[in-house]
Amino acid sequence: MSFQKFATASVLILFLLLSVNAQSSDASSVINLGNKLFSSQQYELAIKEYQRISQNNSEEYARAVYNIGVCNYELWRTEEAIKYYRRAVELRHGKYPTASFALGIALEAEHKLAEARTAYEQTLNASSGKQGPALFKLGLLFGE
Repeated sequence: MSFQKFATASVLILFLLLSVNAQSSDASSVINLGNKLFSSQQYELAIKEYQRISQNNSEEYARAVYNIGVCNYELWRTEEAIKYYRRAVELRHGKYPTASFALGIALEAEHKLAEARTAYEQTLNASSGKQGPALFKLGLLFGE
């Protein structure tokens, strides 16, 4: 490899690393702004902010999808929240106990008890049994 090719490749790799780091930092800023809007009950604005997260940033994107679900739940759009919670869990390959628990709550609110049980079980599996509220909710559902 010639020095010129090596230098060009090095510059491209450096540019790529800086770009990825900037995207990650930007994603955190977007999430933080969305969270501030959520805290002040500006749910529609928070949703718009979370929607700015790129799918290329998989960790932050899954978090943004979950947060959009929470906003929808606060806006009494439970069916829409369920869709977003399911998507967030899917994006993390079933390893998102917070989203699984929220999914269970929303499904229970819609009287979809069998699906809620499954969501609570998934919460326990994803958290290695460390999600006490899911265990409590699951116990209540099995007691019915």
